[in-house]
Amino acid sequence: MEPSRLVVGVDGFDDVLSRAATAREFATRFSYFGTEFVWSGEVNMFPAFRELPPEVQQYYPSYWHNETGVPEAWLGLPKEVPYPFLNFGGWVGTAGRAALVMKAVHDLLRCTLHPKAAAAEQPQPAEGASPAPENATYCPPHDQAAAQIVLVSDVCRTPGDEGAKCMLDMYGQVFFSGYPSCEGLIPRIDGYWWNSKSGTTPLTVHYNGMAKGTCFETGAGEYMQSRRTGWFNRVDVSPDTPVQVTRASFHGDGLLETHNHTFGELCPGFKGQGLPW
Repeated sequence: MEPSRLVVGVDGFDDVLSRAATAREFATRFSYFGTEFVWSGEVNMFPAFRELPPEVQQYYPSYWHNETGVPEAWLGLPKEVPYPFLNFGGWVGTAGRAALVMKAVHDLLRCTLHPKAAAAEQPQPAEGASPAPENATYCPPHDQAAAQIVLVSDVCRTPGDEGAKCMLDMYGQVFFSGYPSCEGLIPRIDGYWWNSKSGTTPLTVHYNGMAKGTCFETGAGEYMQSRRTGWFNRVDVSPDTPVQVTRASFHGDGLLETHNHTFGELCPGFKGQGLPW
């Protein structure tokens, strides 16, 4: 795949796409950010900063720090944005940068040494092996924790945050994370959605965490997944369309397994005409 090609990733279990979620619209909105990779934002910091290495909060992009022209009194304070924290359930970026970001996440899930431990010249684990606890300062337990570290690593940021290679969708211009109660989300009968909290029209909705219950209690879940507004009624696919499925390893080692399928293999009832099944 060409490094400049745009790719999108969303959780397969609890994400829904709006009627506006076309390839052209993803590309248009991504261009507004002027960066190579954009992660979905949410209202909740998970895991909490206290559970992560200290440099995560020190360099987190939703706090004022080391930015040209920022008053000294602002340094270290949180930015007043509706969605200041990373959510792993949605991202969009160039294929080249996405490959680097996902490799960095994968490497952390293999429990390689955190850079701080490597700088102390502690021994590296053998290829494919998990290090002993004393060899690592922090081993992320899941992809969300690993992503929080990658966000402030050299893969994503630059000194002073000028020209950062990764950004957060802090205003919900592309994504909407529902935790804890889908506040502000207004589904419409035409399949488009309105986020009254940020004044935007998100392309995806992620029922992350307890949102799986609270959002469905409002009726939003059933409404957005109905035949009238469901994304599958508008996506142009054939039985031969390639689909890549990534999931956690069943071996309990924290690794990600990737499998290539066709749409027909995953949905054998798909006929390629009209409704999918």
